[in-house]
Amino acid sequence: MRRELIEGITPFVTDSEDKISREMSVFYNPVMKLNRDTTLAMLLVIGAPSDARAGGLRIGLPLEASGLRAARILRELVLPKMISFKRMRVNDRSPEAIQYAKENIALNKEGIDDAEMQNVTLSMIDANIMLREEHFDYIDIDPFGTPNPFLDAACQSIERGGMLAVTATDTSALAGTYPAATARKYWAAPIRNWLMHEAGLRILIRKVQLIGAQYEKGLVPVLSMSTDHYYRIFFRCERSHTAAKDVIRNHGFLHVCGGCMQTVASDRNSGVCPACARPLTVAGPLWTGPLHDRGTVSRMHDRAKAIDEKRYCSLISMLSVIIDECKLDEKGVIGFYDVHEIASRHKLPAPRRDALLSALGETRACRTHISGHGIKTDLPIARVVEAMRGLHATDKE
Repeated sequence: MRRELIEGITPFVTDSEDKISREMSVFYNPVMKLNRDTTLAMLLVIGAPSDARAGGLRIGLPLEASGLRAARILRELVLPKMISFKRMRVNDRSPEAIQYAKENIALNKEGIDDAEMQNVTLSMIDANIMLREEHFDYIDIDPFGTPNPFLDAACQSIERGGMLAVTATDTSALAGTYPAATARKYWAAPIRNWLMHEAGLRILIRKVQLIGAQYEKGLVPVLSMSTDHYYRIFFRCERSHTAAKDVIRNHGFLHVCGGCMQTVASDRNSGVCPACARPLTVAGPLWTGPLHDRGTVSRMHDRAKAIDEKRYCSLISMLSVIIDECKLDEKGVIGFYDVHEIASRHKLPAPRRDALLSALGETRACRTHISGHGIKTDLPIARVVEAMRGLHATDKE
């Protein structure tokens, strides 16, 4: 059913059905608004006229479907002259999708210079062919399911200093529902507990990095998200064999104790818990380095907030939590603890998360955007349990 809708401040037309499936060539998923918001916020950071490459960014959208992402870039960033672009390639292999993309771009070009609109081109070819035809400073890989079929071409196409955005919606494989699929598609073993989504994110990061390393490109994550039904990562491309080696040095394993819940990173794929000597559950190989770059995330947050706090409210809220995460991410802390899981194991009431964070100290603990019940901390699990017991004793008085 054809419908006229608005996302952000951008009008567009699309097919809209009650249930989205892989068989649909064009569809609108309102849950993915946050995904598209991150594109705009990242382009605000790397494509601002004062920051963009000489002549502007070359933007590649190889899986554009209805053209909504391109339309929002034009209406919300190009029209008010918030970014400078040299070329924007809008592609999809579906004739129906390209027809919608043409309509949606036409709906949102009013007020934009004709010379700028000449830099927007549409093509209807396989995404991998499109990516191998030219190089881009920004590429957005946002498929239905796994990004695997597009990673090789994307890693070849992204320029030195460019930004590669990768989305995966096959979280059932990455988060451990189907371990055999994780091994086959992502060359790693997942984990099935409160850390499954962080482990899934890190497994996906490593897979993309391995593809990039083949072309002497070090792909460094600057923003890594696990939200709703998908993972999304932005990689900055550093091109040299040294950069590629530096990335691979941060590949290792996530160890989790099934007894006391202690969590550590290691370069070994087995071991015993340093706290209680029980055998460890292991996920990986995966990325053990930082998930975010504080400077990039802070600029995305501030620029989105300055433009329209209401329009980008979900994005601003998530980025606020991630900025808080960065203080421990930068220390090399991997994983987090689930407060409700700890409470259940130790037969304690679950405290308010803010109260527990205060008890642990603001420099030693923080929230995580991955779980509403999670806390990141560089303190051992025994200190967390001790703090929870202390809060429970205080509440009883």
